[in-house]
Amino acid sequence: MNADEPAATVQPYRTLRVTKTDEGVLSVVIASEMSVVVVVTAFPIPEHQAEVVAAFEAAIARVHDEPGVELYALHEGPDRLVMIEKYGSEQARSEHRKGAALADLRPALQGKLSSGLDVQVLGPHPAGDARKGAL
Repeated sequence: MNADEPAATVQPYRTLRVTKTDEGVLSVVIASEMSVVVVVTAFPIPEHQAEVVAAFEAAIARVHDEPGVELYALHEGPDRLVMIEKYGSEQARSEHRKGAALADLRPALQGKLSSGLDVQVLGPHPAGDARKGAL
């Protein structure tokens, strides 16, 4: 399946959609009536760590005001930054991807990462306690 083919139904009320970003990253989305979670991992070049964190912080302030954004939270590890994102719908995620905050973040990160962003778009798989089993 390529990005231009229509979405294929894989389960009732869920649709598998494959898209290709401007950066050439393939994204597989399971769209449903549930929220969409995205986990983005960035590996800053050590001497650019503070600049990369500042760029993400500037984006966070703007993204928190976007409609449909339920969570946009930065976490730090010894050699990486992890952004955990949650959108009320695939439409909200799509609008975020086209927004000014992300458009400004991309050039701010250019040349400051040791590799491209690792973007994982995840569909929920709730289990156990409904309050604890899903984001």
